[in-house]
Amino acid sequence: MSAIWRRAVPVLFVAARRSRISQLRAWLYTVPESTMLFPAFSLCFLTLLWMATLHFIGIERSNAEQSISVFSRELVTTYEAQVLRALREIDQTLNLIKYAYELNGQPTVLQELKAKAMLPSDLLFVIRIADQDGKVVADTRSASASNISDDPQFSATRVTGQLQISRPRHDPVSGEASLQFSRRLVNGNGNFVGIVTLSVAIDHFVSGYEESKLGQQGVLGIVGDDGRFRVRRSGELLSDGEAVDQAFLSPGAAEFDSAVLASLGSDGIARHLIARKLVDFPLIVIAGLADDEQLENFFRIRNDYLRGAAAASALLLLFTLLLWSMSWQLRTSRRHDIAERKRTEQSLRVAATAFDSQEAMLITDADKMILQVNQAFVNNTGHQTIDLVGHNLDRLASDHHNTDFYLAMWRSVDRSGIWQGEIWQTHANGNAFQKWLTISAVRDDEGVLINYVGSQYDITERKLAEDKINQLAFYDQLTGLPNRTQLHDRLRQIMASGLKNGSHAALLLIDLDYFKTINDTLGHDMGDALLMQVAQRLVSCIGTGDSVCRLGGDEFVVLLAGLGNSKPDAMVRVESITRQILSALDRRYLLNGVAHRSTASIGVTLLSGHLFSTDVLMKQADLAMYKAKAEGRNGACFFDPAMEAAVMARAALEHDLREAIDQQQFILHYQAQIADGDQLSGAEVLVRWLHPQRGMVSPLEFITLAEDTGLILPIGTWVMETACRQLTNWADDPVMAALTIAVNVSARQFQQSDFVEQVIAVLARTGARPQRLKLELTESLLAANLQQIVEKMRALKEIGINFSLDDFGTGFSSLSYLKLLPLDQLKIDQSFVRDVLTDPNDAAIATTIIALAKTLGLDVIAEGVETDEQRVFLAGAGCHAYQGYLFSRPLPVADFDAFARTPRTIA
Repeated sequence: MSAIWRRAVPVLFVAARRSRISQLRAWLYTVPESTMLFPAFSLCFLTLLWMATLHFIGIERSNAEQSISVFSRELVTTYEAQVLRALREIDQTLNLIKYAYELNGQPTVLQELKAKAMLPSDLLFVIRIADQDGKVVADTRSASASNISDDPQFSATRVTGQLQISRPRHDPVSGEASLQFSRRLVNGNGNFVGIVTLSVAIDHFVSGYEESKLGQQGVLGIVGDDGRFRVRRSGELLSDGEAVDQAFLSPGAAEFDSAVLASLGSDGIARHLIARKLVDFPLIVIAGLADDEQLENFFRIRNDYLRGAAAASALLLLFTLLLWSMSWQLRTSRRHDIAERKRTEQSLRVAATAFDSQEAMLITDADKMILQVNQAFVNNTGHQTIDLVGHNLDRLASDHHNTDFYLAMWRSVDRSGIWQGEIWQTHANGNAFQKWLTISAVRDDEGVLINYVGSQYDITERKLAEDKINQLAFYDQLTGLPNRTQLHDRLRQIMASGLKNGSHAALLLIDLDYFKTINDTLGHDMGDALLMQVAQRLVSCIGTGDSVCRLGGDEFVVLLAGLGNSKPDAMVRVESITRQILSALDRRYLLNGVAHRSTASIGVTLLSGHLFSTDVLMKQADLAMYKAKAEGRNGACFFDPAMEAAVMARAALEHDLREAIDQQQFILHYQAQIADGDQLSGAEVLVRWLHPQRGMVSPLEFITLAEDTGLILPIGTWVMETACRQLTNWADDPVMAALTIAVNVSARQFQQSDFVEQVIAVLARTGARPQRLKLELTESLLAANLQQIVEKMRALKEIGINFSLDDFGTGFSSLSYLKLLPLDQLKIDQSFVRDVLTDPNDAAIATTIIALAKTLGLDVIAEGVETDEQRVFLAGAGCHAYQGYLFSRPLPVADFDAFARTPRTIA
């Protein structure tokens, strides 16, 4: 028995081994089958899909963190600049008070500086001066006496000349925290005589916090050298005194210019933080952005990626399951006999063609008799299956197509096996609707036609959407007129036609006069109502081949075509139509029951067979239209090439003027002002432009342009500063020290809200004496807000500046404002002085001005004095100050210096 067993074991072993090999071989044979391939391919695709999704999420995260880092650097740089500016202004104020106090040693210096508007607002800042015993001797808010000798900051400031910055101090009543800055005061011997302090609320240093940039959890703060916040703001929360991790404030961390993700303080919020040590101050600024807030958009994008990948995975798995099921069915079907397989294949071919789609489907035989329709087809057409099966396709035909259309369609199907396109079909309710139809021919293995398969879907909504898009793209939504896009197409057509037959056409640009006033006073709905009526009136004024378009706002364009080959005749026709349009638009409008009158200005350019771009034509019409407005509105003007030349010349001059400002091409000339006895009293500075190509340019050529473009502001600032520096240069010269300089100030320059501060800053920078500066104002300035003008003049007079009213009598002359303005001088305009000896009217005006000035206690000076006879007449009338060519032309500063040192005699 054992021998038999010993012989049987190897045989069983070999048999088992062969069985495993056979199973492996059988499994390998099944691998290429679709039932195995589809899951394998799906698994690979899913792997790639999720790898790509995670990769793109990683990229988005990296981009988001990089953006946060960049924005953090920009944020801390901006905040650092704001804090430094505030600290330096505070230190500058303390140094100013220290200098003034050490100069005269009187505590009243605080009130003197405040009266001269040289101290910051006491609404924000509290400034005190304490003597050497700590007694407060001057205070910008309260006059009550107090003693600060026990204050640690008093002791610290007493022994050092450096700026001292306190820890936050809390008001015992309001609880408001503030920082105190102080500097040591010494006398002429260097001995300590007291300190000056400046206190400001801590929220002053974080007032630039913007939730739109930092969010509700961002942070701005200032940390002292003790590692504690002097001020910290996060959202609406303001705090101080909290300790900061010393590792974060180490020299390496505070100077490293990249954001660090860390939690600052006790709120536990992770932020991207950057710290910067301030130059010249023992403080560190910190700015940070909350990680969660800044990554909120990334989280949305990440979730979108994940949802998309999940949806794609679900669809792929569903599709794989469907294919695997079909493959399994096909594999099972192979086990049946051949006849059964053929019947099954034919059935599956028809079923797959007809119903494996969610589109509306139908199947006919070779004679186009309907065999079967799916539920989507029933839903799409409204026809029930029982009403269609057994009937010819002609049952669904629409009258929108003729017989030739259907013949061509079926010929295409028979020739190529397929046809697709837009077609009208009859719904069960009798209405026709548009659909997209695809017809395919089904043939058997021998190529014999056995069926037609049709698939369709309703495109009615798509057609409506296309019509709506077309309406939005080419028509104005308010008036229904063609818009700018269609205008360009129409212009190109008209120009092409003109090139072909030589016919003239015209483009009329129509702009409603004072339309903004209607919107501002009556409301935008009334403005819209007016625009719709204007559109209707314009359409009624044109012919069949003409067009009306709306550009936008209150601008319309009328295109007149077919005006003939004669330019004069074309212009006559255009003038006739423009008069008709102006008359139609000038008639009364009824806007929601309110009567209204409106006019328009029209710019016309002719199209005479030359090919221009639409932009050029619109520009020409625009220039003509603005000329019509300049000529009084409610009129029309034809384009003239001279208009474009004038605009180009003005643009070139403006470009050169900007270059002149950048390259400092301006110089000042000085024209002497003489008092009786031939005594030189001062000079008026007159700006000149030394152009690198054109040479010396008169102010008459560029001052008006500078006023219109706002360039008069930088020019005026330069003139003011240059004149003040010249006063400083003359201050140490005995011959020149007593001279004044008169500077012309434009109305636009004076109307700046910070004009007073600008002048004070110029005087501070240059060191000029304000008593030697005279500002000449023109009467045109007085047409503006008189109260504001008076307030500015009084503020400047308080520091010693004088005022002269230039060109008096030529503009907005009124005795009512003369008694209000704090003037020092009236200047008689040269137009009155020129003919004072020959024109009795000019003589009477000049005499009256002199008498008026004397009555009001004002000095008077005459400009444009060119003869000694004029001077004698003026002197006899009581005017004893002069300016003009009789004494000196405007001179460069070197020539004026020589003139001032030359003895003068007037015959």
